[in-house]
Amino acid sequence: MFGRFLKSNHGAIAVETALTISFVLVPMTLGLWDAATIAIRKGEVDEALQAAITYVAAGNASNASGIVAAARAAYGSNINVSTSTTCYCVSTSVSPATPTGISCSGSCASGADLEQFMNISVSSTVAMPVSAPYLGSTVTVTSSAQVRTG
Repeated sequence: MFGRFLKSNHGAIAVETALTISFVLVPMTLGLWDAATIAIRKGEVDEALQAAITYVAAGNASNASGIVAAARAAYGSNINVSTSTTCYCVSTSVSPATPTGISCSGSCASGADLEQFMNISVSSTVAMPVSAPYLGSTVTVTSSAQVRTG
């Protein structure tokens, strides 16, 4: 009775197509959706960092709350912005110039210039549209830069 069903190949293409779609195409599409979400958020974080850099480059390096506000105006309030100041003594008498880290309240030896930089880091946590047990449900995207301020 079942012999004629085992010999028949009607509907085999439909079964193969259903298996291909369910085990290959659907996971691939969901993975692309996750990757696209991360890429979009990374672009937004980069835009927020650029806004903060522009604000600092306009001469507002001492206004930390303004830097955060500039970054959040470009992206939104759900980002983290951190800033720190770093200073270096750069000896111009040695080629190539070799920077040496120093306290920003310190002074450099003669023949060296005090250079001040601001480190800006912008990050955001992205909730994944499709969570997989081995990937986690969130990803943090970060962009950082160093801007010369003096």
